[in-house]
Amino acid sequence: MQLFITNEFEIRGNNLIVKEKRIFDQLRKVLRARPGYKFAIQPLVYPKKEFVINRYFLVFENFDDWFINAKIEKIEQVSFNPALNGVATAILNKIDKMEFIVQKLTELWIENIIFWPSKRSVVKQISENKLKRLNKIMLEAAEQSWNLFVPNLIVLKNLEEIFNIWFSNYFLADFGGQKLNCKIEWKSNIFIVGPEGGFEDDEKNFLYNKCKVVSLWTNILRAETASVVCGWLLV
Repeated sequence: MQLFITNEFEIRGNNLIVKEKRIFDQLRKVLRARPGYKFAIQPLVYPKKEFVINRYFLVFENFDDWFINAKIEKIEQVSFNPALNGVATAILNKIDKMEFIVQKLTELWIENIIFWPSKRSVVKQISENKLKRLNKIMLEAAEQSWNLFVPNLIVLKNLEEIFNIWFSNYFLADFGGQKLNCKIEWKSNIFIVGPEGGFEDDEKNFLYNKCKVVSLWTNILRAETASVVCGWLLV
């Protein structure tokens, strides 16, 4: 069953009307929905504190102009207390690697995905179009994995800003750190992952004074691989 995440819907009696064109096109052109086709809708939320959502299980009835008309078969109320964990990765020089990171961390239900500009990042900020692309990937990954939320995507202006975001524990993933081979206690932790080619000395010194330094593996990992490993350690 396909799950869609949107706030563009309304309830009319026993029916739910979906008003988002993206979902309309997906049902009509890709899934070729016919009367009786079953799918689910839930509201778009971002993790900030404990929340409750209604997930609607629907039976498709018909298309009406740009709207979708579906009968509500079941409503499932789901509560969730987010751990508010995060992974902060240096801005990488290839957008496809960052797309991979946000997709996989969303599938792992990581609440905060952060990018920061390192001295070795060729691009220091992510353009508006690329941000839209990353958000679209997160939304689709949340739908695919039946996530209860879409992560907060944060792009910082400098490395120091990481410590203005409140977390209980800061971990720096670096090859020279203490070997870490078990999962982290689940509440409010952040892993910081360096850039391609490694940290500059001043970045490394700054972070070594602020974070617990941990090694993820016996090998040196690529930034995108390390980011996913960090996400796995948090779930």
